[in-house]
Amino acid sequence: MVDLELGWDIALDEHWTLRAALGWSYTFNSKTTLWADKSGLGPARQRGLQTLERAGEFYLDDIFQSYVHPPSLVLGVGYVF
Repeated sequence: MVDLELGWDIALDEHWTLRAALGWSYTFNSKTTLWADKSGLGPARQRGLQTLERAGEFYLDDIFQSYVHPPSLVLGVGYVF
């Protein structure tokens, strides 16, 4: 993931500061691992659950890489001693 941010610090007086920033994030790659407890299940159900796990991992990785590119707005107040 890459995060970019452009910000401004504004001195309100000799002690108080105000910070404002705009940012954006981009997900280049993700590796999701899903795991379910398969103990007590028969072989056919274990294989079916494994298939669902792999499908879920692929789906989540695709979502993260295709759609998770959030903007951000940062506002902060600081006190300088």
